[in-house]
Amino acid sequence: MWEGEQLLPEGWAAAVRTNRVSTARETNADWAQGYGYQVWMARHGYRGDGAYGQFMVILPEQDVVLAINSAEVDMQAVLDAAWAHLLPAFGEQGDGAEADAALAARLADLELPATTGAAAPTGTVPGTWAGSGLTASREGDGVTLTDPRITLTVPLGATGWTVIEGADAPPVAVSGGWAGDTAHLDLLFLESPHRLFVDLLPDGSIAARWGTTPLDFQPEATTLDQRAPRPLH
Repeated sequence: MWEGEQLLPEGWAAAVRTNRVSTARETNADWAQGYGYQVWMARHGYRGDGAYGQFMVILPEQDVVLAINSAEVDMQAVLDAAWAHLLPAFGEQGDGAEADAALAARLADLELPATTGAAAPTGTVPGTWAGSGLTASREGDGVTLTDPRITLTVPLGATGWTVIEGADAPPVAVSGGWAGDTAHLDLLFLESPHRLFVDLLPDGSIAARWGTTPLDFQPEATTLDQRAPRPLH
């Protein structure tokens, strides 16, 4: 019910969070609490999950919903942190507007550190690189990174993140810089939990590694094309 209008059938919320399937064999504490209609029971409340730590946690007793986006392999650790640090705070009486302002200020100061470095190499470096299913070439103060389907130009030596949006790829936040004669590139695929680290090496080769294995990983595919999830329609 929202502002007098019944949006979902009466009783639906209670039915969804009724424990209907035993999951006692699960080794993680919050996955062993049972399963309802497309939601997991939890040690507190119930929730919907997505890969690598995407959570919608509903806590009826506290009148709280937690929406969490992360890139964490150990998803139980995310919930453990919520129960240890957030849950006790929900019962505290804050100082109204002052507490809200303090929280807003703290959130505004949170930042994922960007990869930094110099705007130019120390010595002479190749004009092009290849490897890991990628090619790269110098482009002004940055490098252009390409696979058969996607092209991204990453500025080097800039402060912070640059968000790139184009017709051939979902939005990507990029950062990078030179450390001697090696360029370090950092790519965050903003519509997924995945992050790609790329090194352009002095011998003209490319070394790339994922922070988390892409959800639809295919060893034969090119590197940038592994980003996930695919757009949903």
